[in-house]
Formats: sequence, C-alpha cells, structure tokens
Amino acid sequence: MIRFLPLLCLCSALACSGSPREEGGAGAGEAPKKPMASTLDPMAPAPVTAEKGAAATPSRKGPEKGAIGEEIPSIDPEIAGLMGQQATGAGVVHERIRSGSKGTAPFAGFSWPAGGKGGQRARLVMTLTTSHRQGAITLGSTRKAQMAGEVVVTPAGRGRTVEFRILKVDMSGKMFQLRQLPGASSPVDLRAMLIAREKEVAPLAGLARTFTCDGSGRVLRTGGSAPASMEWITGEITQVIEGVLRRLILPVPDGTLGVGASWSVTSGKGPGALRVDYALASLGRDGAKVTFRGKGLTGRLTGCPSRLALRFSVTVSTPLSTPSGTVSRVREVRGQLSPAVAGPQAACFPGISPSK
Repeated sequence: MIRFLPLLCLCSALACSGSPREEGGAGAGEAPKKPMASTLDPMAPAPVTAEKGAAATPSRKGPEKGAIGEEIPSIDPEIAGLMGQQATGAGVVHERIRSGSKGTAPFAGFSWPAGGKGGQRARLVMTLTTSHRQGAITLGSTRKAQMAGEVVVTPAGRGRTVEFRILKVDMSGKMFQLRQLPGASSPVDLRAMLIAREKEVAPLAGLARTFTCDGSGRVLRTGGSAPASMEWITGEITQVIEGVLRRLILPVPDGTLGVGASWSVTSGKGPGALRVDYALASLGRDGAKVTFRGKGLTGRLTGCPSRLALRFSVTVSTPLSTPSGTVSRVREVRGQLSPAVAGPQAACFPGISPSK
C-alpha cells in the first residue's frame, strides 16, 4: 500500500498577494546562486520593517521603459530590499491537517517516493500566464512563460525533502490587451502592466525551493536559493510559484482514502492562516485525481505521486485596484512532473480496477 506524500501548501501571501503598485522586475540572466539569508516564516505576513540579514538593498534607479516606451515605475530601494528578503526567505511552517469524510471503497494510501541514495529525480515543466479580468471579460494577458526544471526527492528522517529547481524560462505566444477598460471615462493602457508582469518572471530561472516534510506530507520547513542576478523581485510572484509547488506535495490524513474523501490543510497561525480544502475525485490503478480550493485558489492534481508522475493545474486570483475600479489579476499555471528515467511502471494502486 502506498502512502501519499502530497505536494505543497500555499503561502498565505499567495492568496493576499503583494501591492498592485509594484510594476518593476529584475533582469534575467545566468548567474551563480546565492544562499537564502532570511529566516522569515513564509506563511507570515510581509514584514514592515527591515530585519538583520535582509537581502541587499539595490541602488535607486529611475523608471524603466517597456517594449513600446511605456514608463514602468521604479520601486523604493528599502521596499525592494524587504521584498527580496521575503522572496528568498526560509523558515518553519506550521501546517495542520483536519480529516473530513473518508470516502467510499475501494481505499488506498498515498505517498511520494522516499527518495533513496542520491535522490529520486523527475522533470518539471510548467506554463504561467497572467491576465487581468473584469467579470467574464479578459482585459489583457501576458505571453506564456514556459518553465523547465527538475525535482529531487531525498530521505529526511521519517519524511523526505523535496527540492524544486527552475532551470530555464522562455516566453512564447502573443500579448493581448484591450485599448480601454469597459466603462472607463478615459483610455487605460494595460500594456505597461503586462510588460511588468513578464519582467517578474524571467529572473525565476535559477530559483530553487526546498520543502522538508513529515510522513503525512506536512511541510515542516522551507528553504532554497535565488539567482545572484535577482537584485529584487516582488515577493508576490515568488510566493505564487512557491504556492503552486507546495500544492504538488499535498498533505493527507493518516490512513487510507476512498473516492469522495475530503480533508483540509491549514497553514500559518492567527488571522493570516490559510485553509485549503481537498477532495479525492477519482481513484484507479494508474493514479488518482485530487481537487483543491482555498481563498483565491483552485486547482487539481492528476496522476501517481509515488512515481513522480503528475499533471497539475492551479489558478490564483487576487484583486487589483485600477482607476476604473477593481479587476482580478489571475495567474494560471499548468504543468507536469515526469520520471527522469523512463520505462515500464508498476500500477500506482495495485488491486484497484482500471480508471474509467
């Protein structure tokens, strides 16, 4: 019977993203990595005062220009330093699992692989698109950011450590935007905002995120590193990516689960705690489908965690204030994990009839 070490829980900041005023980003480029210097709890709200050990504060720069000459506002160096600290911070995670229904037979246990000597590896590919929406109307959307990387799973006590590395980021497709927001009294050019969103993504190449989990898949500690070229980047985009990755580790209750099973995972403490509700939608010999929902968050995982073979889709929506009212900034991430070594695979859940 296979236990299910789920994939990650999303930071509270994932649901309450950074200020919509941040419109800049660091340049891309290959560069050596720097270790994470902060000990901030990634589940805690963003800090409001500088702390010892924060990321280096970049020099003050003037406004940058977008691809067609739009002015992209610069950011105050002190705020940039705090954002950089939050973006690369490591810390202890407080995560709790609450069981709901156990579902109906047949039942199965879920787990990620334990790793083994040298670690177990998988390829990671995912696509990120950011759009601004007002109701059912899409006001603008970025090109697709296509990310390629890897996952390494190694034993850690009774649990395991899961490291995600983003090795490459490419942009593809076309940008889209309306010339004017519906009902706006004056034209609103969204292109500068979309360019800023794209500028946030390129520096993610070289980003690493590490999650130490117990036997149930609860994340106990986070760590990692960021490219040295990342002078500053909004904490919001790195937390979106971290939240997506944490969803892949999905913690589960002890014991076995059947179709229709439900449970919740709460991360953090106090008013800033984030709750995500899970449900086991289907179960078969070759894998399972799990859906999840939280504040501003929806998604699904399909496949076999024990083989590092998963397809996933995650949508994160946050409110954004504009001169014409509030719109939604929607981050859509789709991707998959696939074993680094291809070949015949045993059934994911032996003894269960094939998926229909």
